Amino acid sequence: MSKVILLGSSGTPNFDVKVQKWNYILLGGLFLLQGGNYLYGSKDGAFDKFMMYLMFYSGMYAIAFALINFSRSSKFAPKVIVDESKTKFKRSLLKKKNTFNWQDIQSIRFKSFRIDFKTVKTVEILSYDCTSDISIDVKEAIREMAEKKNIEVIGG
Repeated sequence: MSKVILLGSSGTPNFDVKVQKWNYILLGGLFLLQGGNYLYGSKDGAFDKFMMYLMFYSGMYAIAFALINFSRSSKFAPKVIVDESKTKFKRSLLKKKNTFNWQDIQSIRFKSFRIDFKTVKTVEILSYDCTSDISIDVKEAIREMAEKKNIEVIGG
């Protein structure tokens, strides 16, 4: 059993992941429409050409960002993956993934938008930005797997 929970975009912890994704897609579509407006209504001036290209590139960027940042299969998307052997945390688009093997974890402490993993060698503190509903889903998935592995879970 493997669970994948998308965290959403950092800096927007009050919006659901689906809302964030569709906001970026809508924004990208509006940029593309504005670029088309410059293309067909331009007076061939340098500023109009610049704005047309800027709008097209901005639209493509916003749509690509939505598809990369809010996809469960994307390796860049901020997400938590909980499976039988390990837990992986990807907290933002450009940060690397934190991986914890269940066999190395001694205890887990839940705090508000933060999880402390006590391993054999150290204590890893992971804070993350998301909605409270997503945070609850993350903690439930980790708690469920930790109980199967007989790992102490503190807090909630």
